Amino acid sequence: MKNTIVTRYEEYPDPASYHRFPNFTDLIRTFFLKLRYNITIGNFSKICKNVEIVITKGGKLQIGHHTTISDYTFIQLTKPSPYIIIGDHTVIGRNCFIASKTKLTIGNYVLIGAYCQIIDNSHSIDRNNLIINQKANYSPVRIMDDVWLGTGVKVLKGVTIGNGAVIGANSVVTKNIPNYEIWAGNPAKYINKRK
Repeated sequence: MKNTIVTRYEEYPDPASYHRFPNFTDLIRTFFLKLRYNITIGNFSKICKNVEIVITKGGKLQIGHHTTISDYTFIQLTKPSPYIIIGDHTVIGRNCFIASKTKLTIGNYVLIGAYCQIIDNSHSIDRNNLIINQKANYSPVRIMDDVWLGTGVKVLKGVTIGNGAVIGANSVVTKNIPNYEIWAGNPAKYINKRK
């Protein structure tokens, strides 16, 4: 990725955009959540209204600089050892669901559309035991830099999405995606390369 200077803050000032700088209310809300959940949050980042965060004892949530967690997003960190890292200049759209039991990484300059789900775990389904009594299976998820997830994308456990990848709306990502490729569908399949 050659150009990492974000110009849209100055070129496209829009009070309705999630890219706008945090206002006083955003700063107070973000500061309160930072203290309440012992979150590491970088400069000029904001957690918007009605975001719900649930963190188990020992869980870690780290948010970079100039990052936005949009309205009604739900972030869940549950046992055994959840660790979520969200990079710089990243926007997580409205009504997203992010759940971790191990390590879930979202890179820098990432755009995540509304209603996306990113989950690093699933559930055991052995037929000789009630599902509710069985343990979860988990494997780290990595979303690299400069990625765009369209509206409603689901990213499942054990997946790495490479730098500069684009995932079409409502796709289900079940396997690794190489750098700068466009994928879509359920399950997501290769469509093209970014030119």
